[in-house]
Amino acid sequence: MNNSYTACWKCSKEVYTPEGRISFKSICEFCLSWQHACINCKFYKAGRANDCLVPNTEFVSDRELSNFCDEFKKNNNSSSSASFPTSSSVSKQLFGEEEKSLKKPENPEDHFKSLFKD
Repeated sequence: MNNSYTACWKCSKEVYTPEGRISFKSICEFCLSWQHACINCKFYKAGRANDCLVPNTEFVSDRELSNFCDEFKKNNNSSSSASFPTSSSVSKQLFGEEEKSLKKPENPEDHFKSLFKD
């Protein structure tokens, strides 16, 4: 029997994996996130058909919830967040430019007045 631990995709804490595999109902005891989820799979790729590199996979509406995909393989990147796109990287890919930083008014009244400037 091969008992081991793997890092949670969400909080990076160690999750116990009996027999070295992530079961369909495996959760992290620290942040309660599902571990057998698209976002934790090495085939997860936002923007691809069904956000998956494996062709003809079934649609999964919430990538962070548990699923019954037989193609699931644990994403073994040391930093799981590095493999997921950020809003700024997606914006840059879609529009070819960086997000413009907005200057926030110093107080709410100035912000309210700035909404109605012509």
